[in-house]
Amino acid sequence: MKCVIIDDDSTIRLQIIEFCKIIGTVEIVADFSDAMQAIPFLRSNKVDLLFLDVNLPHLSGIDFINNYQLGLLRIIMISSDANHAATIFGDSHIVDYLTKPIAFKRFVLSINNYLTRVKSEEESKEQKEEKSLFVNVGKKLVNLQYDEIYYIEANGDYVNFYLEKKLICVYSTLKNVKDKIKEANFLQVHRSYIVNINKIEELEDTSILIMKKSIPVSRTNKLILLKKLNLL
Repeated sequence: MKCVIIDDDSTIRLQIIEFCKIIGTVEIVADFSDAMQAIPFLRSNKVDLLFLDVNLPHLSGIDFINNYQLGLLRIIMISSDANHAATIFGDSHIVDYLTKPIAFKRFVLSINNYLTRVKSEEESKEQKEEKSLFVNVGKKLVNLQYDEIYYIEANGDYVNFYLEKKLICVYSTLKNVKDKIKEANFLQVHRSYIVNINKIEELEDTSILIMKKSIPVSRTNKLILLKKLNLL
């Protein structure tokens, strides 16, 4: 994790640097006493997290946030006045607020708050990104919703997508389909089959039943499947 400090108090900057050394996974790549000095560095370097003082000379921390293109940059604000916290937490880039003097335990909590935010945003992004797959059928592209697909079967140079009331045949390989579908509910259970585990009706020793179709399951893939199922 690459971080930058902007604070006109050199003691605070040194303290944060020492705290980061103790944590070990947080790297301070630059520190500045003035926000104006920091802008060129932030524009030309990838930074994950910024420790930003509210009260700065020339350009305050609040003005910096309001005028600088932050992108994916996340910010932990710093101030000697706790009253500022209520007025700045509406900004989505701010993950926490530290009051001077900074206690180490509180600093660690701020880092954890940042990591929790990043993880939550990544999970949310993954959920939004992949809910369907476009397949080439004849001269048109057809959008297949993941939850409509029951299972997928290799058939020579083609792949069959089995939906509730129809079959869609696509010129492709099962490997290519597997690489495209990142949805956790899909699993290749056999060299010729990928199944939507939410559509499984029954599971036997070496096969599963979907849409009254008995689909073979290899021993190794059965162990993986069992870990994915919500078993009682």
